[in-house]
Amino acid sequence: MTFAEAAMVILRQAAEPLHFREITERALEQDLVDVSGSTPWHSMNGALRRWIRSEGADTPIVSLGDGYFALRAWGLPVPDEGRALESEAEDTEDLGIPGEVTVTPRPADASAAGWKWRQVAGRAHQMVSNVPRHPSLAHAFGGFRTLLVWSAASLLAGVGLRAGRRSRLLTAISQQMVGWGGAGSAMALRGMYEAQRYDQAVYAGSANRRTLTSHVSVLQRIFRGLLLGGAAAGAVGWLLRQTGDDHPRAKGMGIGLLIQGAFFGVLGGLSVWMDPSRGTTRRLSAKSAPTPDQPAVD
Repeated sequence: MTFAEAAMVILRQAAEPLHFREITERALEQDLVDVSGSTPWHSMNGALRRWIRSEGADTPIVSLGDGYFALRAWGLPVPDEGRALESEAEDTEDLGIPGEVTVTPRPADASAAGWKWRQVAGRAHQMVSNVPRHPSLAHAFGGFRTLLVWSAASLLAGVGLRAGRRSRLLTAISQQMVGWGGAGSAMALRGMYEAQRYDQAVYAGSANRRTLTSHVSVLQRIFRGLLLGGAAAGAVGWLLRQTGDDHPRAKGMGIGLLIQGAFFGVLGGLSVWMDPSRGTTRRLSAKSAPTPDQPAVD
């Protein structure tokens, strides 16, 4: 199946516009295309753009700009970038695209603005649920996902405390919750993204054993940092918590630091202790050896 044919299948299934990277990922997951390089999404983007340039407005796929593609039958407005591609129609060889296609009707809320929000939500869901296949990267991903849940809950709790009954004690606690929640969420999202990126590099064949070991080592150091940082924050929080009622702000900071430090320390400690690759790089190399249904990383 060609990239263009695979894109038609994926778009019919999704019933909404998708970025060419998302189209490529779904096509690879369903084994619709065979790739030999490490950047198949570029091949997908190039194939779709060449198809639109070759057949113009006769193609069942349209470009919506910024790398997004949709089915023409959905009736979404085509921006200038997409129309420019169609105006470049030229004689090229037949790509083997079937002339008759059946498309899923466009959802009622798939407006030009509505589908973008759905796309954002879909990407967020994919980031949270797309667990890496490599065991060490999957372990790190799980730790970051736990951190994301905790941090998001802390952020919401902090905002709720700020909006409710106000006192110097609760204000100090809420500030700690919001600060740690925001920083933890950013760290978790970045960590999840890096774990997924490293995993894709491994299974695309663009990461050798040394590179994989280096990437996993970076993630291990992050969790060690969480362990040490959480322990330090908890210790400072315990000391501040011992202050009397005459210093409610300091006491509130101490309570917030104690809560956050305890969680970060426990998470970091468990992640380091349960890491399947902890110990030596030799052990990591043994775990990264290919299985019958798993590509090699060398």
